[in-house]
Amino acid sequence: MTATAIARDLCLSRSATTELLTRASQAGLLERLSGEHDMRFKPVVPTKEGSARFVAVVRDLRAERTRILTLLRAAAALAGALSTTL
Repeated sequence: MTATAIARDLCLSRSATTELLTRASQAGLLERLSGEHDMRFKPVVPTKEGSARFVAVVRDLRAERTRILTLLRAAAALAGALSTTL
């Protein structure tokens, strides 16, 4: 994935994305590769450390995601109930 694609997907400016990617790179979480045919194309890939930390965060936040999903389902049920009574 490129910095431009990341900026687009996260709805961030290119400069904000560049700053975040630079910090992540300095922390050893990702690296920017050189494009084979086009030097303007620099894919961003996670390092082993970056991948390990990502997996750990996903695992550690599983309970929070479950709680949020439960609350969203309850809110949707309440919204549905209110819309049928109006």
